[in-house]
Amino acid sequence: MSVAAPLRPYVLLSFAIGALLLRPVVVRADDLPEGWSGKGQVGYVMSRGNSETDAANAKLDLYLLRRDWKHNLQLDGLFGRSSGITSAERWDARLQSNY
Repeated sequence: MSVAAPLRPYVLLSFAIGALLLRPVVVRADDLPEGWSGKGQVGYVMSRGNSETDAANAKLDLYLLRRDWKHNLQLDGLFGRSSGITSAERWDARLQSNY
């Protein structure tokens, strides 16, 4: 019997609890308020030392609910630069309408 065998139930329990806490939250159109709603986030990292590194990201999710229609606009952006050279750049825009 290995030393890790007695800890196995606790590890499995920890993974099960973590999976329940990190499960995605599903939002239905019925749960959104009439009109505009949304969420957003912005991040920036700056590192200085032997090299200079900058990284930024942003995300915006907007919802418009009108009677039977639900419109969703998603904007994402990522930018990274290291020692004056752009090393990462991604821009994304999505629009979806549901009836």
